[in-house]
Amino acid sequence: MLSVFDRGFLYGEGVFETMRSYDGIPFAFKEHMRRFEKGCKTLYIPLSYSKNKILSAIRKLLILNGLNLKDAYIRITATRGISQFFREEECKNPTLLIFTREINVRELEDKRFSGINIESVNFCRDFLSQIKHTSYLPSSFAITRAIKSKKDIHEVLFLDSERHVLEGATSNVFFYRGYEIVTPLSGKIISGIMRKFVIDALKKSGYDVRERSIHYDELKQWQGAFITNSIIEMLPVSKIDRISYNTNDFKKIYDIVKSYIISQKKQ
Repeated sequence: MLSVFDRGFLYGEGVFETMRSYDGIPFAFKEHMRRFEKGCKTLYIPLSYSKNKILSAIRKLLILNGLNLKDAYIRITATRGISQFFREEECKNPTLLIFTREINVRELEDKRFSGINIESVNFCRDFLSQIKHTSYLPSSFAITRAIKSKKDIHEVLFLDSERHVLEGATSNVFFYRGYEIVTPLSGKIISGIMRKFVIDALKKSGYDVRERSIHYDELKQWQGAFITNSIIEMLPVSKIDRISYNTNDFKKIYDIVKSYIISQKKQ
């Protein structure tokens, strides 16, 4: 039961992490928990469960939901808990919620083959831009508005006031041509866990991967683009607004990263 006085429900005072499990094993659990704990500390949310207890709860949930031998979506959410007063210096009963559900692997594979369409929007996560907090209205509103206006939109791309590329509402973005790959600087974005694995994998394979400022006007100069997050891994982009991309070389890039992920799962 969630209380109607929970500050996550009333004020969006919460932090969350989403991760993917492969055959019942949460991937990059330590990395996700490190960011989760940092977010909780920033928002003054005391964690009453250890990492080991959270991991144990996740494993139990996967078994109870019949997902211990499948690929699953896992979300962990912590809020400041229950309070009947807005000016609450310390909430003694924080809320921790974990749920799991099956990932539609076939749907993701279809999108990996066909690519996705993205629409750009002028928006910048200025407030706690590197924390995955539950005040997610700008992202959800941007996606909902885009889908309402154009049914074939799968993601939105945030641009700052000077039209520099930032990130997707639920993803990080990369652009490539040949062995050159760029992705926006991490200062004003949520630097995803999968983003780091992609950068590491491609650098080890000889790609020139750089984090730098990317202006919207240069997007048409790139051969291809893709987005990343822990659930989708990587998806190719067919179009951003009216800019079309070639997805032919994406499979080669994806296979490199997928092999790297498999090697990391074994560690």
